[in-house]
Amino acid sequence: MRLNAPRQQGFALIITLVFLSVMILGAGYFAVRVDQARELAALEQARAQAMIERHSALNAMLYRLTVVRSGMHGIGIDPTTVVRVDGTVYRDGESTLLQLQDQRGLINLHHLDQELLGRLLAQHGIPLEQRGRLIDTLLDYIDEDDFRRLQGAEKSDYEEASLPPPANRPLRTLQELQYVYGWQQLAQTDLPHEVTVTSTVAGINPNAASARVLACLPGVDSSVAQSLIRYREHTPLTPGVIGQLTGMSATQMQFRIFTFPSRSYRLTVGCQACGLPVDAYNLVLTPMSTDSPWYIESMAATTTKNGEGVVETAKPLPAIPPIEALPLNAFHL
Repeated sequence: MRLNAPRQQGFALIITLVFLSVMILGAGYFAVRVDQARELAALEQARAQAMIERHSALNAMLYRLTVVRSGMHGIGIDPTTVVRVDGTVYRDGESTLLQLQDQRGLINLHHLDQELLGRLLAQHGIPLEQRGRLIDTLLDYIDEDDFRRLQGAEKSDYEEASLPPPANRPLRTLQELQYVYGWQQLAQTDLPHEVTVTSTVAGINPNAASARVLACLPGVDSSVAQSLIRYREHTPLTPGVIGQLTGMSATQMQFRIFTFPSRSYRLTVGCQACGLPVDAYNLVLTPMSTDSPWYIESMAATTTKNGEGVVETAKPLPAIPPIEALPLNAFHL
């Protein structure tokens, strides 16, 4: 029995060491899971905070649009507090990014100007022989009949391409472009950011248009478009200035050029590192409505991500200017 005692002690020591090893491994595993849970909780908290910040920024911008007067430069009259409507990126809070785009600064596919669209397609490097085909397929998609244009596409062509049949009505959202015959790849480029499908505006606002959209106007190329953008940084463009810089006549600008913002905007709300999709709202101001001063025409969430450094280079969102209240004796009955 005495000879077995050392063996028993050694066996007990081994059992103790195994037990301690299991305890240490279990404690380590538990610590790792706790750290992971903490990281997930921190991420969820950051996402929740980002969502709160984004909704706050959206509501603040809606409030700004309804109470601040518009000018030729954008929302506001004072140059120090004006919010540009040309897609300028603003930062609100820690990381929320806002872009306000006057939809009159875009090519409108609802009131389709084939000449302007053709020039925009050229800006995106589409060869001449393909531009007419793209325009014809778009027209066949939105018109009410089933007659195929020379380079267009109707129901049978869509069936062969395993696509839903043409809607035979105007586009309701930009996402529909991916269902137009021949537009699938083009719908994944930057082109949807330069077009609109709203029915509430027509014409082009050169104070809100991008260089590509400006280059679609008669007498404007890329160099002239850059000159227009540099000029409007300090002084809003007027028909007279546009005529001098581009050579466009008053007849060419009639019903096509409007230098004042419309009542329809595209508001894009996103952030750089929160992992949430970018939300794009198409807003229409209705100040004379008895229901509300604005309504959301459409909303889409995209996977578009802001590039690196956008937060650092974005302009701080100007404070909402104080509203001047009228004195009580302003009106006399």
